[in-house]
Amino acid sequence: MTRQPSLAIQSLRIREAAHADIPHLLALPFSGGLSLKHQDRIERQGRDEARYLLAVRGGRIIGHLLLKWDGPFDERVRKLVPACAEVEDFVVAPEWRGQGAGGALLTAADERCRERGVQWIGLSVGLENPSARAIYEHRGYVPVPGSEHRVSWLQPDGSGGEVEAHEDCVYLVKDLA
Repeated sequence: MTRQPSLAIQSLRIREAAHADIPHLLALPFSGGLSLKHQDRIERQGRDEARYLLAVRGGRIIGHLLLKWDGPFDERVRKLVPACAEVEDFVVAPEWRGQGAGGALLTAADERCRERGVQWIGLSVGLENPSARAIYEHRGYVPVPGSEHRVSWLQPDGSGGEVEAHEDCVYLVKDLA
């Protein structure tokens, strides 16, 4: 007997972000980030440098993922991995985690890579996030030896300013061939 996907996943739609989504992305409590972050990603998408994928259910954005065509930012990691696309800032609303939205976003990223003829996809995962790493490894990602690095980003500080945050990570790659 074939198991049917839940109604929540049946109504899930993965699509590329548009300028009209920016106010909704900024209002997401799980997304965080600065106002220019989303604008920059949509502009990069327009220049064919990336795809900014959204998971939408019932008209509401419940997750997003940035798929960059230019590979890892960290120069040392870039030298260790094959030429690849990179998943960045992959997040799903806490109440939707474990219900297929994240898997659908990753599958859509794989499909976009294959359509473009990209054989490898990679991502950084926090060293202190073994559950996420296990999910990626279950989906075929493998760690790159010696790829430990620090990822830094700006985030709102709560008073209208910005503060730098960081996370120590390892790089994982997946062969899409």
